[in-house]
Amino acid sequence: MITDPDRWRTVRRLLGEARELAPAERAAWLDRALDDPDLRAEVAALLAADDDAGGFLATPAADRAADLFEDTDDAFLGRRVGPWRIEERIGEGGMGVVFRAARADADFEQEAALKLVGRGLASRALLDRFRQERRILARLEHPGIARLLDGGLSEDGQPYFAMELVRGVPLTAYADERDLGVRQRVRLLRDVAEAVAVAHQNLVVHRDLKPSNVLVVEDADGRPGVKLLDFGIAKLLSDDDDDGTLTATTALMTPAYAAPEQVTGAPVTTATDVYALGVLLYELLAGRRPHDLGPGAAPTAVERAVCETEPPAPSAVAPPARARALRGDLDTIVGKALAKEPARRYVSASALAEDLGRHLDGVPVAARRPTVAYRVGSFVRRHPVGVGLTALAVVSLVVGLAGTAWQAHVAAVERDHARTEAERAEQTAGFLRDLFAASDPLNPETEGDTLRARTLLLRGAARLRSELADQPGVRASLQREVAVSLRNLGLYAASDSLLREAIALQREAGDRAALATSLYERSLTLDRLGDYDGTTETAAEALALRRAVLAPDDPDLGRAMDWMATVHEWNGLPDSALALEREAIALLERAVPPGDDRLLQARHNLGWMLVHQGRPAEAVPVFERTVAEARAADPDHPEIPATLTEWAIALRQLDRLDEAEALYDEALGAQRARLGADHATVGLTLSNKARVSLERGDLDRAEATYRDALRIFRARFGPEAYTNGVVLTHLASIARQRGQLAEAERLVLEALAIHVAAFPDGSDYTASTQIELARVLQARGRVEAATPHVRAALATREAQYGPDHRTTAEARELLADLTDG
Repeated sequence: MITDPDRWRTVRRLLGEARELAPAERAAWLDRALDDPDLRAEVAALLAADDDAGGFLATPAADRAADLFEDTDDAFLGRRVGPWRIEERIGEGGMGVVFRAARADADFEQEAALKLVGRGLASRALLDRFRQERRILARLEHPGIARLLDGGLSEDGQPYFAMELVRGVPLTAYADERDLGVRQRVRLLRDVAEAVAVAHQNLVVHRDLKPSNVLVVEDADGRPGVKLLDFGIAKLLSDDDDDGTLTATTALMTPAYAAPEQVTGAPVTTATDVYALGVLLYELLAGRRPHDLGPGAAPTAVERAVCETEPPAPSAVAPPARARALRGDLDTIVGKALAKEPARRYVSASALAEDLGRHLDGVPVAARRPTVAYRVGSFVRRHPVGVGLTALAVVSLVVGLAGTAWQAHVAAVERDHARTEAERAEQTAGFLRDLFAASDPLNPETEGDTLRARTLLLRGAARLRSELADQPGVRASLQREVAVSLRNLGLYAASDSLLREAIALQREAGDRAALATSLYERSLTLDRLGDYDGTTETAAEALALRRAVLAPDDPDLGRAMDWMATVHEWNGLPDSALALEREAIALLERAVPPGDDRLLQARHNLGWMLVHQGRPAEAVPVFERTVAEARAADPDHPEIPATLTEWAIALRQLDRLDEAEALYDEALGAQRARLGADHATVGLTLSNKARVSLERGDLDRAEATYRDALRIFRARFGPEAYTNGVVLTHLASIARQRGQLAEAERLVLEALAIHVAAFPDGSDYTASTQIELARVLQARGRVEAATPHVRAALATREAQYGPDHRTTAEARELLADLTDG
């Protein structure tokens, strides 16, 4: 058995090349091509087996199955299998032949699709997999999945099962025969994705989704519905004995619909089915498949196409009547589903179904970054008249603002370019900042028109590039301010683009002070984008520049220290984080009065670090002082709710649960009044508050609070946000404590999929979920399956926090419990 994916790829390539040679030439070719005797032996053995089987490895699975039935169709007709009588052959699959059958007893009339394993295929492995298919079907109950009716052994020992007989039309044929429009095609694929999602929730991956396995049937009113068939090569994710190792049965797939990981022999996950759904959607919309792979395509050609070639967007190849409707949302959804890397696809089939639903509802889809042009376009389609009038006013304002700024700068240049450029830029930037403050969601005093601000900001940025092209200092300063506003609006990619341009301009000009500010702002944006290496590198450069160019007591130097300390804490450098944070606080205490936002933020961060390092008793007085100074400056200071939340976490760790809950409630009241009941910040506080109920043992109350938080996160961030994974992990813990182990496993696997997709290189969130998964598996008596997850979590925490951190100790203790038991 070949268990190494790289080795399997090499073997498959060599087999393809060897088959092109005459049998007599192969031995000499293998001697020349291979120095590794073990690898040569494996290839030679497979070639010999292929010759003995008459080209078995090169023959499609369905053809092999049909050939392996020794009897003719006539011999099968009328034969009794269990309570069924065979009527006619209706199809073949990778492991058997399918017949139409009718009940042979007199109890009632019923027809079924009866599947039999061919005698020539009845190896132990294939029989086991056939039984697995029967187990899979038995656990799947959904209108979109053909139902299992019966199963057993025939009189001569052939395994069989009978399933719902579906008289339907293959998915793509149905759409083409009825000349369905784009929206009707999207609805069909959404229904398919929802059926696949049910399989995934039951820990089943289909692995062979294609039009012939998705039939469309119409009800009495002519409404179409989908039926998912043939789980013949499906994988049960919960099977302990199915570890993804490669054997010849890996060939049991349809290359035109296979994901890259199937082609290369990498592990198969739910993302594999998401890819196949993407192929189906592409074919439904474009009228062709993403890759031109005929039934006789060589393995090397399949691998090159599926793993290396990016297909054109569906809109680029679709019939003209459909192409225009595909541009935008649908091209983007298909592209995400067809990503080469599983982590870049939709985290689940249900997430794909939800995004298709968003498109059908005319609201923004999760597959696209929320750029201004896209959000505005989506809004305009639903409110064309009102936005049209508003846009006219916005254009006038942008033109006037850009013109005024440029003319004012020209006058300044004429007076004294060297001395006034930076001053004028700062004045204009300040004006711009004030102008956009009314739409900034982080501004506690305003509730701006966010859509209008996004339009204004992006159009204003475009005018800066063109009309201030010969004024790089002014342009860079203004672009930085626009970028900050875009970041506060959640437009992180657009913010980063502007900051990169500003940084390049300032490097070229040698303006180190301005460059330091832009680098600082970009490090904050990169953090939001999840580029943590970039965040660290950029924050360090910003701090070094500010130390070099600013006075020792400059508040901006204190802010850079504060942020760098936070980055150190996240990077597992607790001692340097605390030292730098205390240095920042000492500087700010000299430079600004008590109650200044910068000083309050630094104190808050110091308390957070102490909590994060397992030192809550030291954190409590820090939080007390921070809240007292904030209230003295402003009873409604926006820093108060955030600090109350962290303070409550410290109290919870000290088992002062009543005090913690009171602080959470105070923070929630302030956040809801200022931000609204469904703001993401409210969701974060609810998620933290639920821990109090959890530690009291009030599982019902904890679950209700977590689900409220999850509702907010899904509405605000979509189905793939890492915050969803955090909450799902806690919900899995609750289900485990109730003894609902199957539900716990389902929840924690969903959480793990989210975290793996969000943090491909690992994270503490992933480690926490792996710990919970291990506890669930341990409770289900699957200790061997649990151990690798704990080892992975322990490695992550040791690398991030060191061997002595409390979370590292938790993982180490669980590992000892598993291995000692």
